[in-house]
Amino acid sequence: MTRKKRRIYTDEQKSEAVRLAEQPHRSVREVAEGLGIRPSLLSKWKRKYGSSVAGPNVVISMDEKAELEALRKEVKTLRQERDFLSKSVAFFIKPRT
Repeated sequence: MTRKKRRIYTDEQKSEAVRLAEQPHRSVREVAEGLGIRPSLLSKWKRKYGSSVAGPNVVISMDEKAELEALRKEVKTLRQERDFLSKSVAFFIKPRT
């Protein structure tokens, strides 16, 4: 039995598919069938590349999405460092008996 070769899609192709799926008169299933992909794959792209939070009229570029993801990761790291430092300060300030 031969396996089908996996197709690789560019970010631009994924974004265009999501843009089509976000049009009010088209469903995810309809767009997926037109593009020859599974609806579940298009739904996954829609969650990742879609503009559900920002609204349908706001477009965020791939560079902006990457920057936002990097900033969120940095904020998480900084919060962890802050929490660690505040706990260590409390440890050293504790009076010794």
